[in-house]
Amino acid sequence: MNLTEYNFKGFLSRSYDGEHPIFGFIEKLPPLGNGVWLAGGSIRRAIQNSKVNESDFDIFFSGVEKMEAFAKALTESGFSKTRENDKNTTWKKEDIEVQLIHFQYFASVSECLDSFDFTICQLATDG
Repeated sequence: MNLTEYNFKGFLSRSYDGEHPIFGFIEKLPPLGNGVWLAGGSIRRAIQNSKVNESDFDIFFSGVEKMEAFAKALTESGFSKTRENDKNTTWKKEDIEVQLIHFQYFASVSECLDSFDFTICQLATDG
């Protein structure tokens, strides 16, 4: 995959007056980056200026240790686990629903995005 990097805030500011609401949601999450990525439809919705809380935020990881540390940080941030299956675990706090994707781990964000079946959702941020 040919990965193009943009400054996410700068990119969204092209079409949104003021700070985009997705950043308020991201600020409520434990830190992203270093093998932890927010990816998929929530980013697409942000670019389309759709309501960011209309569905969940998908978080992908480079390994199980990263996922477990992020889950612990969610608990410490006041999130509660609401559902779990063999592919993901859902956490919720107020109007934020986060899915930790754990059926597969990725060496890089490029590898993660390459696994997506819809190219329209091949978007990610590391914070």
